[in-house]
Amino acid sequence: MPSPRKTAVPHERRTKDLAIDASAPVAGTDPLQTAGTRLRKEKSKSLPVVTGERVVGTIKGPNPEAGATRYGHDPAHVTVSVAMSKEAISIQEDQTAEEARELMNRHQLDQIAVVDSNGRFLGTLSRSSLPTADADDASPSPTRADVCPGTRAPRRRRQ
Repeated sequence: MPSPRKTAVPHERRTKDLAIDASAPVAGTDPLQTAGTRLRKEKSKSLPVVTGERVVGTIKGPNPEAGATRYGHDPAHVTVSVAMSKEAISIQEDQTAEEARELMNRHQLDQIAVVDSNGRFLGTLSRSSLPTADADDASPSPTRADVCPGTRAPRRRRQ
């Protein structure tokens, strides 16, 4: 079932209008060592994994090959599909930049796969390519009281 979308304001930027990296994605058949090298090179916490034209999961880093090594496997011979999260997180090209930001925050991603209306992979959108909110529009970070009503901030100890 598709997720409900907010009604867009005409001036809101769509993900298809942003800087989408269409370079070769990480494939499920790639060696884990290759994915780890790419995560570190791009200074990324995660990358979408694509098989064919479909997003099939997420590989998280910065050192995904450590698990394979820990169990005595050679990361050059273990595929990404073995170590990836099977949760395929993507955003459609017609969704807004704000929706992309919310989804990336919710799943703690710094890159997200962009797909067309048929679910085909188009490219990767990075957090750094999202437009920044104006200072007037920026809402302050939530406080402990906002998150847990009825609680107080911890008291400072006297020295």
